[in-house]
Amino acid sequence: MTEDRLGPFEVNDIYNINNVDGLKQLPDKCIDLIFTDGVNHPTASFPWLEQLDRALKPGGQIYQPSSTPQKLDNTTGVSYADYSAQGWTEMYAYFGFRGIDRVVCHDRGSPNPSSHYIWLIFVREKDTFHLSDRAIFISCPSRFDLSDEIKGMGRPPAEYFWMIRQSSKVGDIILDIHAGSASCGVMALSMGRKYIGFENNDFGPGIYETGKRNLDAAKKILSEGGEAVKISDLL
Repeated sequence: MTEDRLGPFEVNDIYNINNVDGLKQLPDKCIDLIFTDGVNHPTASFPWLEQLDRALKPGGQIYQPSSTPQKLDNTTGVSYADYSAQGWTEMYAYFGFRGIDRVVCHDRGSPNPSSHYIWLIFVREKDTFHLSDRAIFISCPSRFDLSDEIKGMGRPPAEYFWMIRQSSKVGDIILDIHAGSASCGVMALSMGRKYIGFENNDFGPGIYETGKRNLDAAKKILSEGGEAVKISDLL
C-alpha cells in the first residue's frame, strides 16, 4: 500500500464495481473517513458493514444517511426524514460502533421549505472519548460556484463540505461506497483530501458514467490551478 494506491485501486478515482466487492479488495485499516448511502434496510447492509469495520483506520469515522419520519427537534415540532436511525444505530453497534452526532442538512435549493436529510456519525466504541446525542444543523447553499464542465450532480458537493472539514484533514483518504454522481469526491479533492469511490449502475443506467465524468472534470480543473468548488462561497 502506498499513499497513491490502496490494493488494486489508485486514489482520486471512481470505480465501476459493486461496493462489497470493492471493499473486500481494500487493505485493512487504510481509510480515514467513509461515506455510505445505504438505501436498503440496515439488516440488508450487513455484508458491507462488516467490510467497513475492517477497512476503517483507528479513530476513523463513518457517515451514514437515514430515512423514515422521525422527530428530532421537539421544540419546533418539525419532522425530518430519517432512514430508521434506530435501525442503523443497532446494526452499527453490532460491529462495535457508537453513534456520536446527527447532522441535519437543510437544502435551501429545494422548493420544499421542510426539505431536510440526516447523516448519522459513527465511531468505534473504543475511540469514543466524548459522547453526545445532539443534532448539528447545517444549511447547504442553493447555488455554489461549479465549473460548467461539471453537470448532473445528485447531492450537491456543498452538502459534504462541513462533514469533510469536521472529520478529516488534508491528505486523509476518503471512501464513498455509493459514489453516485461523485459529489463527495469533487468536494474531497477540492479540499485537498484523497478519494476513492465505488459505484456501478445497479440503481439506474449511466450512474457510474456520470460520476466518472464529474470527477474527471474536477480533476482537470484542479490540475490547471482552478477550483472545482469555490470553498470561499460555502463559508
